[in-house]
Amino acid sequence: MKKLIKFFPILIIAALSIWLFQRTQLLDQPANEWADFINSPIHELPISDQDAMTASEEAPIQMLIFSDFECPACSDLALMSKQWLQRFDGKINLIFKHYPLSSACNPEMEYDMHPNACAAAKASQAALRQGKFWELHDLFFDQSFTAEDFPLLAAEAGLDLDQFLKDLSDPAIEEKVQLDIELANELKIMGTPSIFINGRQVDNPYPEKIEAIIEQLLVPGV
Repeated sequence: MKKLIKFFPILIIAALSIWLFQRTQLLDQPANEWADFINSPIHELPISDQDAMTASEEAPIQMLIFSDFECPACSDLALMSKQWLQRFDGKINLIFKHYPLSSACNPEMEYDMHPNACAAAKASQAALRQGKFWELHDLFFDQSFTAEDFPLLAAEAGLDLDQFLKDLSDPAIEEKVQLDIELANELKIMGTPSIFINGRQVDNPYPEKIEAIIEQLLVPGV
């Protein structure tokens, strides 16, 4: 018992030291994440009029997202993105690129994780031709679907159905999806969603981290 009493203060000091260290790490986390982001390499990310965008390429925040319409995390990010677009009105240009997690169109996939993702990517590009990409984007993320649902969803999105089906069969639509996949694979994208802000990739892109980066980039002089 005397030995235990003798070492008890040492145990308390050790436990307190560990707690203080962990607390310091938590407090320093935002600063460390910002440093990791701002010191990461800037990638050249080609953008064209075939990419769905929410604003101008002149907006101070260019947020490019590689996404998959059957990815639950991508659906969550889509909801958060709407909030950011409202909060930072006009300051964010959200750019959508495709990375379907399906072996049907993505050579890096060993199996068909999301069997409808490739077809949905092409359908959204067909919708873009009628200026309805984001309407179909929201419908895809709001529910489960198969390719058989496309005509109904296209009508709900306000698309001309005949034109939509015609565009869906255009080889240029599939070429665009393939270009996105090739770019993602060149960048060694590991999954979806993968996010680049002003050319820099955001590792472990949880919402609070993304929002903190946006806020920091909008500070004058940064």
